[in-house]
Amino acid sequence: GTATRTLLGKAEIILWRLRDARAYRVECGCSFAPYVYAFLREAAREFNTTAALPIRLGSAGADARRLVSRPSD
Repeated sequence: GTATRTLLGKAEIILWRLRDARAYRVECGCSFAPYVYAFLREAAREFNTTAALPIRLGSAGADARRLVSRPSD
């Protein structure tokens, strides 16, 4: 896949497009993980897609958290 570093709200993130064109991985610093999680949940709610936004927090080392999203149809 491909990746880019960008801002999501006030947080710097790395956005990865995985092999499956409908799957993305978002990485951010540990301290920003709750903010990024809330930001994505609110954006999904705004578009009535909260059921299509399963987000899982996991460890990516001492300085990052991964937020994984796989949208549905």
